[in-house]
Amino acid sequence: MPPPSLTVARDPAAAATTRHRKVHPTPGGGAGTTKEMGAAEGWARPEWCSVAGAAAVLRRHPAPALLGCGLLLFMAVEYTIPMVRPDAPPLDLGFVATRGLHAAVAARPWLNSLLAALNTVPYLLNGSIL
Repeated sequence: MPPPSLTVARDPAAAATTRHRKVHPTPGGGAGTTKEMGAAEGWARPEWCSVAGAAAVLRRHPAPALLGCGLLLFMAVEYTIPMVRPDAPPLDLGFVATRGLHAAVAARPWLNSLLAALNTVPYLLNGSIL
């Protein structure tokens, strides 16, 4: 047995009974009139495609709207910054920030061993739990 959507697509009588109806408010603020949705109506601008509509979207859906604005900001920053020249040396801010610690560890081998041992302790504890 085919799904109902295929049955409706093949049978015009079934399609006429399952058409979507949408209630549009009247200008006077009444209950509204019922119109059939279809290609004969033509294109109309969406309600959110205005300043008041955009403000309503921000008010009703703040999290997705802020995520979308953040995405647009990220794209504007990411795609407009100048690229690094191919012959430029690599720059890692982690190495720049820990330059002093690296010098201290290089001058004192015992400090390197101590930090390595402290780094191993969490792994030993996790292994003993398992």
